[in-house]
Amino acid sequence: ERLGVSARDVKWAAAYKFRAETKPTLLRRIDLQIGRTGVVTPVARLEPVFVGQAMVSNATLHNESEILRKGIFANDVVLVRRAGDVIPEIVEVYEPGPRRDEDRFEMPSRCPLCNSPLLREEDQKAYRCTGVFVCPEQIKGAVLHFVSRNAMNIENVGEGLVESLVTEYGMKDVSDLYDIPRLVLSNLKTLERFSPLEDHATLGLPKSPLWSRLFPQSDHPLFSSHIDIAAAIEVFETKGLADVDVAVLLISLLPKSPLTGSTSRRRTRIGEADAYRLFQQINDSKRPSLSKFLYAMGVRLVGEEIAKKFAIRFVTWEALEAQDWPKLAKKKADLLKENSSRRRKGEVLLDDDVAGLGAEMLASIGYFFLSPERRGIVSRLRSLGVEIQPEEVARPSSSRTLFGKTFLFTGTLSGMTREQAADRVM
Repeated sequence: ERLGVSARDVKWAAAYKFRAETKPTLLRRIDLQIGRTGVVTPVARLEPVFVGQAMVSNATLHNESEILRKGIFANDVVLVRRAGDVIPEIVEVYEPGPRRDEDRFEMPSRCPLCNSPLLREEDQKAYRCTGVFVCPEQIKGAVLHFVSRNAMNIENVGEGLVESLVTEYGMKDVSDLYDIPRLVLSNLKTLERFSPLEDHATLGLPKSPLWSRLFPQSDHPLFSSHIDIAAAIEVFETKGLADVDVAVLLISLLPKSPLTGSTSRRRTRIGEADAYRLFQQINDSKRPSLSKFLYAMGVRLVGEEIAKKFAIRFVTWEALEAQDWPKLAKKKADLLKENSSRRRKGEVLLDDDVAGLGAEMLASIGYFFLSPERRGIVSRLRSLGVEIQPEEVARPSSSRTLFGKTFLFTGTLSGMTREQAADRVM
């Protein structure tokens, strides 16, 4: 009880594992990977090696300080293991390579993807890309986090589609998910000709009900293999993007996979059935609870459990917006110091209005609300129909039937998800 638990860990318990298997392999080069929150992580590209019951070709190097501490150069032979039998990592240098100047790792001053400056905070080892709203990897990471199951739960949006939306269709932030038809229409206007049909037998006329409804005349553009773009755009704009048929049809034109150097322009596209499912999922996601939405926005230091604590404490988005977060963060930091002193003296502790929420978390969410760009994204989401629902705070039950019991839900439940079942119990 004195050690307690955190959102992720049981502080009074420890787990021991057998020593991990290690294997030597060649470190070919060191690349940089930009994460959702802008953290720049050096990644070792390895000669593939079978270790820990898996083939490993990449391993995290964590940060520049770790590379210097272990004395790692490109073209060294290194010992590799899977930390915790899961995450590949380099243990140490097994045999030094030629150690030429070009083999030495140096953190660049700018992001290799968006050219924004890289900065390192005083108390942190990791560098961060400062191009939060322009770096393609940060945008993609933010979108994939936003649509994940425990956030907005839009399951038909995967990595390939997000890659295409960001790199080809000009997606700038998560609010564009609710405006995909406009992105596709804007993209169509840049093309001289466009073939929506990889396979006329499955997507072409006369088996395409959407195209048939929108282009009922017998001489409409799709009787040829390519669309008359000007004619199609005129129909789309006349009916408007709020028209369900127009919205679904435009979504159906998105490619299933991103364009690469080896990819033909005639890629397989989403198609009408999957487009309608995606359209429905996006609409169904427009009424998230406060905790789901806060978690989906990817506030630094605010994971799923912490988002729930914020939501239970403040209940509505408007209440979160109205807080003086710098003042709350300072008050929390002062309270922790005072209670630490009182605990040593055996005195009664002061009440904590935001128990379970640390000063750094309060400062982080304060930074979120002080950012005009982030507030602009939330404002646009709301203008596109997203309605953030007040958090339902469970009232203590008078029944003690389940008190003190532990439940584990696994597998697939017939009437609800495992998360919904856990909420019912709690």
